[in-house]
Amino acid sequence: MKLASKIALAVSLSINLLAVAAFARTISARGGLTYLQYFVERYIRQSIPDPHRSARETIFESLSHPRRGAVVFVGDSLTDWNEWPEFFSEPGRILNRGIGGQTSAGVRRNAKQIAGLDPVAVFLMIGANDAIGDLPATQTVANIRETVGEIQELSPETHVYVQSLLPFRMLDRRDWIRQVNESLKSWADGETVFFVDVYGRLADEDGYLDAAYTVDGVHLNAKGYEQWLGAIRDTVELELHRDDVGAPATEALDRTKP
Repeated sequence: MKLASKIALAVSLSINLLAVAAFARTISARGGLTYLQYFVERYIRQSIPDPHRSARETIFESLSHPRRGAVVFVGDSLTDWNEWPEFFSEPGRILNRGIGGQTSAGVRRNAKQIAGLDPVAVFLMIGANDAIGDLPATQTVANIRETVGEIQELSPETHVYVQSLLPFRMLDRRDWIRQVNESLKSWADGETVFFVDVYGRLADEDGYLDAAYTVDGVHLNAKGYEQWLGAIRDTVELELHRDDVGAPATEALDRTKP
């Protein structure tokens, strides 16, 4: 083999090794094999139609008539998996619009449908799938703000409670989640848009999801949902029972802080 060919081969191998090393460092920094597993599973979910997601989207579209006085929960599987109506005094006025696999962009596309319900309040938590999919934190925040803005424009008397993203245990996305939460907290005006800290009730001292509250490092068990409910229960009840539709429920938020 000529010297030039050997040099070219060595350079090519070096570049490939550097690329592999960079990829390995990225995967390691974001949770190692667990992160890689989530990434592959997410790619598969995107490539193959999800019947559960499709079914819920069509059902919600058919139920998009006004439900004045309802409290609507909006989000991804973290919202989807809980039986919210059973925890409140007027279950018939609690609507679960969570969709497993949903992203902040998906919720933004559904903002008109949510506003069309004419709810008294919306409790929104979205962004976990953005974090897994490496969407920039700034884009997630922008999507959430646009969603809230459209809901307010179409249903101006609706209060929107933007709930903090929850920590992960199996994936290291702590900085990303903190950036989103801090941005949302500083943006909420406390008049018609309220920030609710659920993260603080579920994170351990290192900023990961406490093992006592999760089934798989991302999704919650019953104890985890108890903590979430502890952050919002009084506020939801005030929204269900307030006579003045335009009155805020900030007193309940103060009482539910951990």
